[in-house]
Amino acid sequence: MIILAIIPARGGSKGVPRKNIRPLGGKPLIAHTIEVALKTKEIGRVIVSTDDEEIRMVALGYGAEVPFLRPKELAQDDTPDRHYLVHALDWLRVNEHYIPDVVLLLRPTSPFRRVEHIERVLVMMKTMKADSIRTVTLVEGTQHPYWMYHLDDAGRARPFIEGIEIEKYYRRQLLLSAYRLNGLVDCIKSEVILHHGRLYGDDMRLLPTPASASLEIDTEDDFTICQALLNTHGSTN
Repeated sequence: MIILAIIPARGGSKGVPRKNIRPLGGKPLIAHTIEVALKTKEIGRVIVSTDDEEIRMVALGYGAEVPFLRPKELAQDDTPDRHYLVHALDWLRVNEHYIPDVVLLLRPTSPFRRVEHIERVLVMMKTMKADSIRTVTLVEGTQHPYWMYHLDDAGRARPFIEGIEIEKYYRRQLLLSAYRLNGLVDCIKSEVILHHGRLYGDDMRLLPTPASASLEIDTEDDFTICQALLNTHGSTN
């Protein structure tokens, strides 16, 4: 397979300004993802999709390719993933005649990703006839959707999942296994990105990964927690 890794890193992050190049463990946040992608032998190219010149220079400094700058209209808060992925694939096809078989979407907000996580996803993609593989984390205890409520228009508590009688699941051992998407590694066939109505296709498979590897940076508290872990363990990968 021809495998392309795309690292999306727009410049206008709101929750933590300039978070993609903010230092974490002595190097820019995005560098952790670039380095683990470059260490993964199966990956043919590592490309950063960004609209920001400063992010571009940082990415180039750590060994990633940045052959284009993403248009500003594809770098907004509400820009769907599929739009900038289609842009990247179209640009590479038109300008370099490069057409990968699969795309690895590696978000820079997951600094504890390791080579083994990517390799396990790629093994699944090679052996299964799936449109996509996505990593997930097991949801347990009070975070399980069976134990969640929402409020109706009158302010009354209702089960979050219609038809579930929460009282029947009074112990966590009774809960059905549930998984949340963690954004650690997403692997998608290029033809699905370009020609399917849904980004991940109709046949999506899941790979559970440890919660400790799935920490994601979206807030200042996330930065504090991840920095504390790095101070204890010394490395992200």
